Amino acid sequence: LQHGCRVVLATIPPVISNAYRDRGAQQARIRGFNPRIHQIAADYGIPLALVYEAITAVPGWERELMDQASANHPNDAGYRVIRDAFLEAVISGINYGLFF
Repeated sequence: LQHGCRVVLATIPPVISNAYRDRGAQQARIRGFNPRIHQIAADYGIPLALVYEAITAVPGWERELMDQASANHPNDAGYRVIRDAFLEAVISGINYGLFF
């Protein structure tokens, strides 16, 4: 920020648990930290990609958007949702004069 770089922040994507990995504690930490990311973006006027919110808004996101084997990475459809969340944040930043 101090060097004139334009940035976009993002909320941390969710994780799931599966038969091999219990990621409940990790998911709780993510849910607990994401509000701080919202606050940082608001405090500094930084566009925010609502990654967590976009993924979890999809019905059945746990199965439809998450890589079942790793339980902590999106699948291809999940990455498309992330792409769209970043695109929306960038467009919003352009519209509000934060970029260019």
